[in-house]
Amino acid sequence: MKINRLIKIVLLPVVLALALVTAASNYLHYKMKDEVIPYYLLVDELNTLNDTYALCSGLLLANPTQINIKNCNYINNKLNLKLEQIKRHCPHIYFYTKYIK
Repeated sequence: MKINRLIKIVLLPVVLALALVTAASNYLHYKMKDEVIPYYLLVDELNTLNDTYALCSGLLLANPTQINIKNCNYINNKLNLKLEQIKRHCPHIYFYTKYIK
């Protein structure tokens, strides 16, 4: 009698937890499939800006003029805007890459 009750007490929460985890995983997967193409396009733009910023910072070290400082700051601002755009347009992929992966 006590064993049956113990099995019910342990088994029911485990089954419910597995069902909830499976449902959440399927939902996240479904939403991420919709965001894949825009995400990769935005990440490609982000990588281009990141490469440009690396070149700009190297140029800034070699020739620290006011124009070079303004250009590097401009590229840095564009990088930050692109990151915010990724967070806004692809929230499920951003959540996955930031917290789960």
